Amino acid sequence: MPMRPHEINEPAVAFDAREAWLSMDDLWDPERRREFLIRDSVHKPLSVDVRVWPTIFDVGGVLPLRTLDPTLTDFQELPVPCEAWQDSYPFCPNLDTLLQTVAERWRFPDKRVAFIAIATPQNEPFPTGRCPRLSRYLSSGKLADNKYEFLGFDVVDQGMISGLMDCGYTKAEVREARRRWGTLLNQHHLFTDVDAAIEFSEWTSERVPEHAPFCVVGLYLLGYFFRRRMIGV
Repeated sequence: MPMRPHEINEPAVAFDAREAWLSMDDLWDPERRREFLIRDSVHKPLSVDVRVWPTIFDVGGVLPLRTLDPTLTDFQELPVPCEAWQDSYPFCPNLDTLLQTVAERWRFPDKRVAFIAIATPQNEPFPTGRCPRLSRYLSSGKLADNKYEFLGFDVVDQGMISGLMDCGYTKAEVREARRRWGTLLNQHHLFTDVDAAIEFSEWTSERVPEHAPFCVVGLYLLGYFFRRRMIGV
């Protein structure tokens, strides 16, 4: 996957390592697609939400990778390498620590790992605005002078649960969402236009009030670890 230069100017960032070898069919059976996706013709849903895009780290209460991939013989998820803001989320404020942990401890060279950054967009009013509790996962600052691929904007609640791919839809809600936003979702089932993502976040806050408010987070691919080599980072 080609990288392109991109400076992340967002005011808050964090990092994680996600699986990059499982396919859409491995993770999404027809029933799950019908309940949780607006578009089911995407290449593979990617998300800030670790329930949608699995992390390689030990995250309590989330289906472990060894259950999703039976070829991971004797696999044990890695302990979270950085101080966690909440036990169930592995986001790390220090990229170097994350890279070092994966290089030293990942034991499956043919299973590609993706390094990602999550960041708050400039024109979305949080962490200090609508979603102040999201700031627990993010550190101040920005990434610069590196190469990234912008994957898209996700819409999440303050516990990093995706309102785009992890809050089930009724048939009527799917029809409305497809009509309004179906053509605006990319191959990862993410928004590329921040204004459309913000509009969807407002609709989702009304649709799923028990998780409201929902806010927008940018998702970026930094590179990979594959066959004991760092690629792109």
